[in-house]
Amino acid sequence: MKKYHLGIDAMVNKEIGDYLLRKVLLKLPQMMEMKVLSRPLIRKGNEKLPGYSGIIMIETSHIAFHSFDKEKKLWIDILSCRKFDKKDIISYL
Repeated sequence: MKKYHLGIDAMVNKEIGDYLLRKVLLKLPQMMEMKVLSRPLIRKGNEKLPGYSGIIMIETSHIAFHSFDKEKKLWIDILSCRKFDKKDIISYL
């Protein structure tokens, strides 16, 4: 089985909250035409590492996010068994 991967390490100018994270986790599988296998799982970081982590399982794949409020960083990991347009994903984000 072939796999397609997109990893993004980005600087952000505002905090990424759970509402926005949930919205993105639900939108990306639609854009990739992938079957969603779970609801988004989102957890808030602690005082040492404020931010959010979120993941959604898609058929034989996943989409994961980690935001770091103090550093104003966002890490995104998308792994898919179906080819997707990386430019469309990056443009959406």
